[in-house]
Amino acid sequence: MAITVKGFPPGPAEDALNAAVSNLDGFYGSQIGIVSASFHGIVTDIAHAVSEMMSHLAIIDEASPGAPFTIAATTDIMGAIAPSRLDELRQTIEFNVAAGDYLVAIRLREVAGGKEVLTVNSIRPDAKTFSGLFFLTTVLPGGFSLGVHRPNTNCQKFVLVNYALTNIPKISLEVCARAVCEGGKCVGCLLTSATGDVGVFADLKVSPEPKDGKPVDGTIAGNCCVVTVSYVWVTGFKSIKVVEVAGKQTFEIEGHFGRSDSGFRSVEECCGVSG
Repeated sequence: MAITVKGFPPGPAEDALNAAVSNLDGFYGSQIGIVSASFHGIVTDIAHAVSEMMSHLAIIDEASPGAPFTIAATTDIMGAIAPSRLDELRQTIEFNVAAGDYLVAIRLREVAGGKEVLTVNSIRPDAKTFSGLFFLTTVLPGGFSLGVHRPNTNCQKFVLVNYALTNIPKISLEVCARAVCEGGKCVGCLLTSATGDVGVFADLKVSPEPKDGKPVDGTIAGNCCVVTVSYVWVTGFKSIKVVEVAGKQTFEIEGHFGRSDSGFRSVEECCGVSG
């Protein structure tokens, strides 16, 4: 059973945190439990708040997709991550925190091993802005798409994962299929767009990917145009390496501390169909 946050002034931040704790428990709870989540004060000195967040880091780690979830803490991260990436993290945390924000202390526990980690993050009273490694990198499945249809063109924006704290998209992928229609028949098929939208400390790679305004051929299936792209996403300190194999792009996941996944998305546009 999910806990409720303690000590927060009533308002949007408290509501967002309670919803996030419940959602986190539902997805991660069998492996990563939230022991407590409590009000830790109001930010008055930004530099001090950033230092406290940097001293109490936590990130949910997944060695490979489907592997058990573990928690990496400050000592794990500082000994393995390049100083340039840690500087980037500090700058990102500082950019997203402001005087008047609420500090949040969350204690996490690995169910299997019992390891406990205290992490400090921040949230704006209106819940629209947040900071800290745990809040910026923890994600939940997206699983829905938003469509935009134009004549002979179908664009679908697939939300791959959401920020756990606010449930807004963190990584999304838009794929557009254009059918070339003549006399109501599909005579051509083009992938006109395959673009990603990612938040901080995340990356997304797709293939094939139209470049310089040049579409990529899709597949004519009956009277329809079908385009399919593969994707890989990462969060946290992981990265994606692009490898050319036999003239085709493949992706390799590198690094530690974060999550990753891969898959395919297809979009269809048919000729002779109104609406």
